[in-house]
Amino acid sequence: MRTVIAILLTLLPHISRAGEPDPMHEFFVTERESGALLLNTGLAAGVLGAALRVQDSQIAQGASYAVFAVALVEIGAGILLMNSHARERKSVAARERAPIAFAASERVRMKRIDLQYKLVEIFEGLVMASGVTLAGVGGASHRDMLAGAGLGLILQGGVLLTLDLNAHRHARRYQATLARD
Repeated sequence: MRTVIAILLTLLPHISRAGEPDPMHEFFVTERESGALLLNTGLAAGVLGAALRVQDSQIAQGASYAVFAVALVEIGAGILLMNSHARERKSVAARERAPIAFAASERVRMKRIDLQYKLVEIFEGLVMASGVTLAGVGGASHRDMLAGAGLGLILQGGVLLTLDLNAHRHARRYQATLARD
């Protein structure tokens, strides 16, 4: 009897969603797509940083430092997110082996990811606020390089926050499907 129940519990998620995409697979696909977008954003920011660096303006040169620094983070995070195939394979295998235990552990993992997104979004807001402060202080004190660094932080913080809010929305959608299961 336990074997029959275990088989039914294994098949039930697949039967109930026949014809519908697998939410976990969608989550990983979205994660990889977000990684590609983040990587490309970082590469574009690197080009922008180089273009700003060679300008004859201290504001542009100051902005280049902030743009370059955040571009490195974007590139690294993009590469990390794009390489989620192995994690997805492990998750699929774990779900097939023990669907109830997997669902419970996945709910815990997604709560942790939700918290991480919230903390990252707060940090990105602080990056933007720091940029506003640096731009204001630099502008008021005629320190153009400082003002430029502030403008670069505002730009990059805003781009990252926009990307992360979108990725967080997708993670919450997956989290909601786990809560229903």
